[in-house]
Amino acid sequence: MNTRNKWKTKCGIFIFSLITQSMNALSLMLSGITADYPNVGTSSVQIVFTLITLASVAGTVAAGKLACLMTKKKMVSIFMVIMVFGGIFGRFLGNSLEMLYVASIIIGVSNGVLIPAGSALIAEHFEGEERAACVGLQSLFVSGGGMLLNMLAGMLAAVYWKNTYLVLLTSIPVLVFTILLLPEGKIEQSEKNEKAPVLNTFLVTLILHSLLFGICWMTFYTNLTYYVFELGVGNETQAGYVTMLFSAGSIIVGLILNRVMKVTGKYCFATGLFISAAGFWIFSVASGLPILMIGAVMQGIGFGLFMPSGYAIIPNYVHSGAITMGIALFTAAMSLGGFVNPYVVTPIAGIMSTAVSARFFIAAILQTINAVVCIFTTRVIMK
Repeated sequence: MNTRNKWKTKCGIFIFSLITQSMNALSLMLSGITADYPNVGTSSVQIVFTLITLASVAGTVAAGKLACLMTKKKMVSIFMVIMVFGGIFGRFLGNSLEMLYVASIIIGVSNGVLIPAGSALIAEHFEGEERAACVGLQSLFVSGGGMLLNMLAGMLAAVYWKNTYLVLLTSIPVLVFTILLLPEGKIEQSEKNEKAPVLNTFLVTLILHSLLFGICWMTFYTNLTYYVFELGVGNETQAGYVTMLFSAGSIIVGLILNRVMKVTGKYCFATGLFISAAGFWIFSVASGLPILMIGAVMQGIGFGLFMPSGYAIIPNYVHSGAITMGIALFTAAMSLGGFVNPYVVTPIAGIMSTAVSARFFIAAILQTINAVVCIFTTRVIMK
């Protein structure tokens, strides 16, 4: 691939990456849903968002299979259209909690396919240090897009919570650029039509860390608007600013990801987990918006190191015909953890206190344990 085509491909991947965090922006609807459905329990309301995460697990795993049936360009084009449909469905047909659940499934499956696709495209077209550098830049666009989408979603939610679904319409211009800039690519397949092995000790261990990471990470999105109201420091707009700073933290580490990975070496995953844990500890003692903002930046840095490190390193540990599936399983584990979150963190925290801060306290403990264990698993597996 010549230099001109490389830059064209990179631009296509980066522009596409701007909308891969679309579903996270929908977390800002939760307080509005609670107000419209006062007789429904907190967990039932949270499911509107966490069901998106669960459905994204199916979409993410499907992405690994679809990569063996069609090119990644065709795959992402189809599911961007489906995600737009999900947003329109939620905004105009989501007139009951059940219909909101249907919208969540549509959005979750489509977004789930898109999430690993960007990293899989990088793995397909780039190698070595160029791949790691490209992953870092991609995470910058993912986070930058997440920041803009959260800011837009916050403004939309402040007018009326259902308007938040309209943030998914941003996929329309992105789809146009994706079609124009991305090369058609190739369909993944193993050599001599042999079945490409996916799971190995490294990937299974990383998947388990990703699962627990997801359980903790989702605490941020499913409880932030509640926390902002509980502390009396604002509304959905301020919550949008906090989530925007989460994206800012990811952007910071994305700019220097290649260098950070070189410095932290094989302990890049553990480092990301420890930084995420620090963010949760800060959240658990927050008393105002500035503390929440600091915690959000820490969360973003932790996320921006842990997940992209996986995207950059997994291709080196799995068969070339199973790269998309390996990345998909790693991502799906995090999404599955996100769905499980209300059934783990919320009930455990409820034993201690009804305060939202207790949920962040439990997440801080779990993420710290995850980080400590990660040090030991890294020593054994990544020799």
